[in-house]
Amino acid sequence: MPRFAHALTLALTVLSASAAAGQTYDPAADFSTAANPNGVWQYAWSNSLGGPLTLYPNHVNMQGIDFWQNAAAGDNPPYVSHNGTSSTVNYAGSVPYPPGQLGLHPGPNGEYSVIRWTAPSAGSVKVSGSFYRLDQFATTDVHLLKNGTSIFDGTVNSPGPTPFSLGQDVLLGDTIDFFVGYGNGSYFNDSTGLSATIVVQPVPEPTGLVALAAGLLAGGAAVRRWRASRKAAR
Repeated sequence: MPRFAHALTLALTVLSASAAAGQTYDPAADFSTAANPNGVWQYAWSNSLGGPLTLYPNHVNMQGIDFWQNAAAGDNPPYVSHNGTSSTVNYAGSVPYPPGQLGLHPGPNGEYSVIRWTAPSAGSVKVSGSFYRLDQFATTDVHLLKNGTSIFDGTVNSPGPTPFSLGQDVLLGDTIDFFVGYGNGSYFNDSTGLSATIVVQPVPEPTGLVALAAGLLAGGAAVRRWRASRKAAR
């Protein structure tokens, strides 16, 4: 293979591998007790599905579980919760939180508890995971929304998980929201677990690839002309 063609193939391979590397976001692994918003994540509540969000202003720790919520003390739904310890915490004696467990609980007046991810760049994303009961009696409605429009709807009212797996193209600043509502109209015993990842594959810059290819091809052509001229001069 001519050197310029080899260089072109190598460069395109490197760029493709770089684009394919992507970035993974995990709301449980990325959970913060210090800040809300926390990078690409926000912990919030809403009065309606897809409605405006209000950030939880207070972080509270009770029995080893961290809560983001409206109240400055106690565990007062709606809230987002997380076990940041290395041991299972049996919260309130009946809600087991394994290490790293993330949870959401709706509010008494139908408030949705919400975790929002905001795209830090344009790309193609895969959102996968599941909602499931933390409290054994949880009966909640669960949703994924992109920019306020539902892209997944389900319920949690049995022991098994409610899985989701979908792909979306996003622009810088687009949002993916995880909503948990009170399902049957009662917020009691509605602690709901969330396990999720958002994997972002960045959009390659086609103009950059074209420019690179053109530059390498032009360089190769120049080398061939130079060699031909030297050969003719002999």
